[in-house]
Amino acid sequence: MKVFSQSESPAQADHGRHSHVDCFIVNDIEAKKLLGLDEQFPLDAEAACHALQEKYKTGQVIITLGGDGYAGLDGDAYFSGRQVRIPPEEIADTSGAGDGFLSAVIANLYWGKSLEDACAWANKYAARVVTVEVP
Repeated sequence: MKVFSQSESPAQADHGRHSHVDCFIVNDIEAKKLLGLDEQFPLDAEAACHALQEKYKTGQVIITLGGDGYAGLDGDAYFSGRQVRIPPEEIADTSGAGDGFLSAVIANLYWGKSLEDACAWANKYAARVVTVEVP
Protein backbone atom coordinates (compact mmCIF):
# COMPACT_ATOMS: atom_id res chain seq x y z
CA MET A 1 0.00 0.00 0.00
CA LYS A 2 1.32 3.44 -0.92
CA VAL A 3 1.00 6.17 1.68
CA PHE A 4 0.63 9.80 0.60
CA SER A 5 0.93 12.87 2.80
CA GLN A 6 -0.06 16.41 2.04
CA SER A 7 1.19 18.52 4.92
CA GLU A 8 -1.33 21.03 6.22
CA SER A 9 1.20 23.13 8.09
CA PRO A 10 4.90 23.16 8.93
CA ALA A 11 4.03 22.44 12.56
CA GLN A 12 2.44 19.12 11.54
CA ALA A 13 5.43 18.08 9.47
CA ASP A 14 7.90 17.09 12.15
CA HIS A 15 10.94 15.11 11.06
CA GLY A 16 9.86 11.65 12.22
CA ARG A 17 6.22 11.90 11.21
CA HIS A 18 6.78 11.09 7.54
CA SER A 19 9.15 8.14 7.77
CA HIS A 20 6.26 5.82 6.74
CA VAL A 21 5.22 8.03 3.82
CA ASP A 22 5.98 6.94 0.26
CA CYS A 23 5.11 10.23 -1.43
CA PHE A 24 5.24 13.66 0.23
CA ILE A 25 3.26 16.34 -1.64
CA VAL A 26 3.36 20.08 -0.87
CA ASN A 27 2.86 23.33 -2.72
CA ASP A 28 5.64 25.87 -3.22
CA ILE A 29 4.62 28.01 -0.22
CA GLU A 30 4.50 24.97 2.08
CA ALA A 31 7.90 23.82 0.78
CA LYS A 32 9.44 27.20 1.61
CA LYS A 33 7.96 27.15 5.12
CA LEU A 34 9.06 23.58 5.79
CA LEU A 35 12.59 24.38 4.65
CA GLY A 36 12.79 27.74 6.46
CA LEU A 37 13.12 29.70 3.20
CA ASP A 38 12.00 33.27 2.66
CA GLU A 39 8.64 33.24 0.91
CA GLN A 40 9.51 36.43 -1.00
CA PHE A 41 12.16 34.74 -3.14
CA PRO A 42 11.70 32.27 -6.00
CA LEU A 43 11.95 28.59 -5.11
CA ASP A 44 14.69 26.43 -6.61
CA ALA A 45 12.32 23.49 -7.11
CA GLU A 46 14.95 20.82 -7.71
CA ALA A 47 16.98 21.81 -4.64
CA ALA A 48 13.77 22.00 -2.58
CA CYS A 49 12.71 18.50 -3.69
CA HIS A 50 16.08 17.08 -2.61
CA ALA A 51 16.00 18.98 0.69
CA LEU A 52 12.47 17.77 1.52
CA GLN A 53 13.39 14.21 0.60
CA GLU A 54 16.40 14.35 2.90
CA LYS A 55 14.62 16.14 5.75
CA TYR A 56 11.53 13.90 5.79
CA LYS A 57 13.15 10.63 4.66
CA THR A 58 10.63 9.86 1.94
CA GLY A 59 11.38 8.28 -1.43
CA GLN A 60 9.09 10.47 -3.51
CA VAL A 61 8.42 14.21 -3.34
CA ILE A 62 6.12 16.41 -5.40
CA ILE A 63 5.98 20.20 -5.20
CA THR A 64 3.13 21.91 -7.01
CA LEU A 65 4.24 25.30 -8.30
CA GLY A 66 0.93 26.98 -9.09
CA GLY A 67 1.34 28.90 -12.34
CA ASP A 68 4.76 27.34 -12.92
CA GLY A 69 3.72 23.68 -13.01
CA TYR A 70 5.24 21.02 -10.76
CA ALA A 71 8.50 19.37 -9.76
CA GLY A 72 9.25 16.00 -8.25
CA LEU A 73 11.68 13.35 -7.21
CA ASP A 74 11.21 9.62 -7.60
CA GLY A 75 14.17 8.23 -5.71
CA ASP A 76 17.11 10.09 -7.26
CA ALA A 77 15.31 10.92 -10.52
CA TYR A 78 14.24 14.57 -10.77
CA PHE A 79 11.42 15.59 -13.12
CA SER A 80 9.30 18.67 -13.71
CA GLY A 81 6.58 20.01 -15.94
CA ARG A 82 5.35 23.43 -16.99
CA GLN A 83 1.85 24.63 -16.34
CA VAL A 84 -0.66 23.88 -19.09
CA ARG A 85 -1.63 27.34 -20.33
CA ILE A 86 -5.30 28.19 -20.29
CA PRO A 87 -6.48 31.46 -21.87
CA PRO A 88 -7.52 33.84 -19.06
CA GLU A 89 -11.05 34.13 -20.42
CA GLU A 90 -11.50 30.35 -20.00
CA ILE A 91 -10.50 30.27 -16.32
CA ALA A 92 -13.63 30.01 -14.18
CA ASP A 93 -12.25 29.17 -10.71
CA THR A 94 -8.76 28.17 -9.57
CA SER A 95 -9.91 26.63 -6.29
CA GLY A 96 -9.61 22.89 -6.44
CA ALA A 97 -6.73 22.77 -8.92
CA GLY A 98 -4.32 21.41 -6.30
CA ASP A 99 -6.82 18.85 -5.03
CA GLY A 100 -7.53 17.82 -8.62
CA PHE A 101 -3.80 17.42 -9.25
CA LEU A 102 -3.35 15.26 -6.16
CA SER A 103 -6.32 13.02 -6.89
CA ALA A 104 -5.22 12.60 -10.51
CA VAL A 105 -1.69 11.62 -9.41
CA ILE A 106 -3.09 8.97 -7.08
CA ALA A 107 -5.49 7.62 -9.72
CA ASN A 108 -2.72 7.38 -12.32
CA LEU A 109 -0.40 5.59 -9.91
CA TYR A 110 -3.22 3.15 -9.18
CA TRP A 111 -3.53 2.59 -12.94
CA GLY A 112 0.18 1.67 -13.04
CA LYS A 113 1.81 4.83 -14.37
CA SER A 114 5.18 6.04 -13.10
CA LEU A 115 5.21 9.03 -10.75
CA GLU A 116 6.58 11.24 -13.53
CA ASP A 117 3.87 10.17 -15.99
CA ALA A 118 1.19 10.46 -13.30
CA CYS A 119 2.24 14.06 -12.60
CA ALA A 120 2.22 14.94 -16.31
CA TRP A 121 -1.34 13.61 -16.65
CA ALA A 122 -2.41 15.30 -13.40
CA ASN A 123 -1.03 18.60 -14.65
CA LYS A 124 -3.38 18.43 -17.65
CA TYR A 125 -6.27 17.45 -15.41
CA ALA A 126 -5.66 20.39 -13.04
CA ALA A 127 -5.71 22.71 -16.05
CA ARG A 128 -9.13 21.32 -16.96
CA VAL A 129 -10.40 21.74 -13.38
CA VAL A 130 -9.88 25.53 -13.47
CA THR A 131 -12.14 25.87 -16.52
CA VAL A 132 -15.17 24.42 -14.71
CA GLU A 133 -17.53 26.87 -13.07
CA VAL A 134 -18.34 25.82 -9.52
CA PRO A 135 -22.00 26.36 -8.63
